[in-house]
Amino acid sequence: MPIPHRSAPAISTAGAIALGVGLAISSAALLGAPLWLVLTGAWAFGLVLLRLSLVARRTVQDGVTRVAREVDSLATQVDAPPTLDSERDDPTEHVSARLAAIAPALERMVGLARREERDLRAVIEAVDSPVLATDADGLIRLCNAAGSALFGSASGPVGRVIEQVFTQPEVLVIHAKALRGASETRRLRIALTDGSVSVFEVTAAPAVLSAGGRAEVDETTTGVVLTLLDVTELATAMQLKTDFVANASHELRTPLASIRAAAETLGGLGPDDEAMRTRVLGMLERNAQRLEEMVRDLLDLARLESPEAELVLKNVRLDELAGQLAALYETSCAERSLELRFEVGPELESVRTDLTLLKLILRNLIENALKFAKPETAVVVRMLREAPGSMAAPLRVEVIDRGPGVPLSAQQRIFERFYQVDPSRTGHPSQRGTGLGLAIVKHAVRALGGRVWVESVYGEGTTMLVELPVHGEANG
Repeated sequence: MPIPHRSAPAISTAGAIALGVGLAISSAALLGAPLWLVLTGAWAFGLVLLRLSLVARRTVQDGVTRVAREVDSLATQVDAPPTLDSERDDPTEHVSARLAAIAPALERMVGLARREERDLRAVIEAVDSPVLATDADGLIRLCNAAGSALFGSASGPVGRVIEQVFTQPEVLVIHAKALRGASETRRLRIALTDGSVSVFEVTAAPAVLSAGGRAEVDETTTGVVLTLLDVTELATAMQLKTDFVANASHELRTPLASIRAAAETLGGLGPDDEAMRTRVLGMLERNAQRLEEMVRDLLDLARLESPEAELVLKNVRLDELAGQLAALYETSCAERSLELRFEVGPELESVRTDLTLLKLILRNLIENALKFAKPETAVVVRMLREAPGSMAAPLRVEVIDRGPGVPLSAQQRIFERFYQVDPSRTGHPSQRGTGLGLAIVKHAVRALGGRVWVESVYGEGTTMLVELPVHGEANG
C-alpha cells in the first residue's frame, strides 16, 4: 500500500529570523558593536538556520519512509493484513503498527526455521557414519556423533583444520578437489585413535555454507562435506575371497597334477611291470582321497557360512559319540602307533547341542592332532564341564597332542583358511591336510555360540580348547 506521510515539524522563517535578531541584540550589547552591523549578520544567520532545519526534516522523513517500505515488503512476504487507516499519515506510526501486525507471522517463521534446523541436526546425528563439514579454509565446522566417536573425544574435531585430523594425503587431495567443485570417493585405510586401522569409503562433496561469524549473516562460502563409510568387513571379505581362490587353486593343482602324471605313467607301463603299476595306483588313490577331503571340507565350510544355517538341537550321549570316533580313527592310529584316548566327565552323560556341529568340531581337531602327534604317543580328548556339578556350566573340550607344537607367531593365524605353519607346504603327506580344518572348527564353534583357542609350547605339544554353551538341560 502507498505510504501516507505528513511534513515533520520544522522551524518557520519568522521564528528563525526572530531567533537571529535576539541573538544579534544580545551580541551587540555584549560586544559593543554597531547595531546595524549586528542586525545584518543576524538576518544571514536566520536564513542559514532555516535552511538547516529544512534539510534535517527531509532527511528524517526519507529515512522513516524507507523503513516503512521495508516493513511493508516484509509484511507482504508473511501475508500480514494491513492494519492502518488510510487517512493516517505518520510513517513512524505506520511502521509501529505494521510491525505489530506481522510480529506473530515473524515469530512463526523463526520457530519453523529453528525446528527445521533441529530436524536437520537430528538427522545428521542419527547417521551412524562420520559426517564432517569444512569451510573454504579447511576449518571443520560441523561433526556428528559418529565422527566424534571416531576421533575419540566429545567435541570431536570441530574447530581444527583438516590437516590436523587426517594425515592421509588422499583425503586432503579429494578435499581440495571438492573445494573446486568436483566430488570424489576413494577407499582408504585410516588409523584410529585406539591404534587399529579401518577401511573407509571417503566421499568429499562441495557444499554452500553460511559464512558464520567471519562475515555478514547473509553471506555464504564454499565448503566441503566429508562422509566416511566403514567398509572394513566388506574389504576383509573381498580379500578373503581373493585369498581363498588363490589358495584353493594351489591346493587343487597339486593332486590334479599328480593324478595326471600317474595316469600317463600307468598308460606307458608294460604288462610285466607289476611293481610300478602298484606304486602308481597307490599314488592315484592318495591324491583322489586328498581331493575328496578338500571337497568335503569346502562343502562343510560353505554350509557353516550360509546365513540360512540353523541349529538342530538334540540330546547327545557323549560316551556313544566318543566310541564312534574311536572306531573311525582306529586304522589311522595303528598306522602311526598312536593311542586315541577319550576322557568324559561323569556329569556329562549327555548334553543338548547340535550333533552335526559337535561331531564336525571333534573330527577336525582329532584329525589335526593325529597328523602332528609324535609316534607312540597318545592323543587325549577330554570333555568336561567348566564348573562340575552345574548343569548350566559350559561344555569344555580339550584335544591334547605331543607333537611339534605351534610357534607363538603363528598361533593367531592357524584358524585362517589354508594357513599352514609350514609355508612351503611341503612335508610328509600324512602331516598335510587341506588347510581348512581349523577354519571349519572356528565357524562351527561360532555357530554354537562358543569360543576356541590354542595353548601350545613349541617343540612339546599343543592343546586345542573349545568352550560351548549348553542349550537347555539334557535328559539322560
